[in-house]
Amino acid sequence: MAPFAILTYDEHPQEFLKYLESSNLENLPTVEQFKLESQYRQAETGEGFKDVSFCVLGTQKPEAFILAHKFKDFIGFNGSGVDIIEADYHKKRAKHVLQYLLATTVSENCQTLKIDDIDTGHSLSPLGQDIFNHQAVPDLKLRAVQNLTMSEEEIFLSIRSSYRSLINKSKNEMKFLHVTSDNIEKDLFDEFRAFHKEAAGRETRSIESWGVQFEMIQAGHAELIMGYMEPHGLVSSALFIDYSQTTSYAVAVYDRTLFDKPLAHANVYEGMMRAKRRGQKYFNLGIIPPYHLEKEKEYNIGYFKKGFSQKLSSFIQWSINV
Repeated sequence: MAPFAILTYDEHPQEFLKYLESSNLENLPTVEQFKLESQYRQAETGEGFKDVSFCVLGTQKPEAFILAHKFKDFIGFNGSGVDIIEADYHKKRAKHVLQYLLATTVSENCQTLKIDDIDTGHSLSPLGQDIFNHQAVPDLKLRAVQNLTMSEEEIFLSIRSSYRSLINKSKNEMKFLHVTSDNIEKDLFDEFRAFHKEAAGRETRSIESWGVQFEMIQAGHAELIMGYMEPHGLVSSALFIDYSQTTSYAVAVYDRTLFDKPLAHANVYEGMMRAKRRGQKYFNLGIIPPYHLEKEKEYNIGYFKKGFSQKLSSFIQWSINV
């Protein structure tokens, strides 16, 4: 098998980003998206975070990009990294990748390596047997992802039937302001942040994490949709973030005194359709927790999100204690 080397983002950021920019592997983020995502995780997590992403260099070009992050006591290798390994990636090479991830977990003084085995056509399957041999513990996860390559009519019909009339009703009652890189103003974003704080009853996130999300909008990798309704003013806001070919429903806040009105339905659908129109392929609504594992509030949020996707996809999160 051809020789290869590991090039880490932490030790060689410029070279790593150069290879990332020139790579033609599918499902990769842009350099700007990668850097902003890393900055956001740092701002959100704080002390204990480290970006431990790396690429595997073959004789002529990178063979794979592994997007992994160190948190307080574990290293997470998420779906965005899993997707990037080519489908025909050699099993022996994949074994070396796993060995490197385990060694990194030890060297970073972490207790656990968590690997999300998400099958998107570029899956982690070559590592499956090796993961099992390391006495990994599997945890089944469910998530809702809408396929944006369908027509707008097909997408609308795939949404939960009770939502469709609510979406149409909200469209007639609400006016949307789309905050993008073309019209971003700090005052508008501050209004969104203040609205979030008021609804939550406290500041739930660091100033730095809000700042990175503002930068995402400035750079054209995120969009804020703010909904206004007379005579109440601002009643809904949601931030949608683009990362490679997927748009994620990232942050949302709605007027709690108006929960008898379908404020969220139209906002989410608007974000989904605008993501489709700018060429995104997938709309990620996030993890959907089963009822017996979560409190009723979390389950209800998941149930709401599930209504925008015709089916759930599943993946295994493997945990290896080192």
